[in-house]
Amino acid sequence: YILFNKDLRIVIVELSKLNKSRANLLDFKELWCYFIGKSDKLTKEDREHLSKYKELEEAMEHFDKLSKEEKIQSAALDKWRNEMFNILDKSGWIEFGEERGIEKGMEKGRQESLLKVVSKMLEKKSEINFIAEVTGLSKSEILKLKKEKVK
Repeated sequence: YILFNKDLRIVIVELSKLNKSRANLLDFKELWCYFIGKSDKLTKEDREHLSKYKELEEAMEHFDKLSKEEKIQSAALDKWRNEMFNILDKSGWIEFGEERGIEKGMEKGRQESLLKVVSKMLEKKSEINFIAEVTGLSKSEILKLKKEKVK
């Protein structure tokens, strides 16, 4: 432990190094470390043994209460997510979202293809007016692409 003053002492414990079985625990500090290290996976026998000590029994009760609340909150959140998904599904929003995503992806693909064509035409020294006529892009858009390609 580290002693800061007569009223404050900090104890640093590496729980992973406490490899003793419940039967071989020497003192109350080791019992606490055992409880803290295994609190989420205590056996019935562990609980019975630790319950002999009032402080550890209270700690187990608090831990169980917190664990239960966390499970209840998690279940409520899962239920809410499922309800929202069902509402969105019934109202057509999920399908709409999928369609919009597909449309956006296709549009992006078309734009990328168009840019490749323009790049090739610029490489082949095609006239800006001709590129604009073939692709439907404005002259300023093509000149901008040409400047970006030079960089």
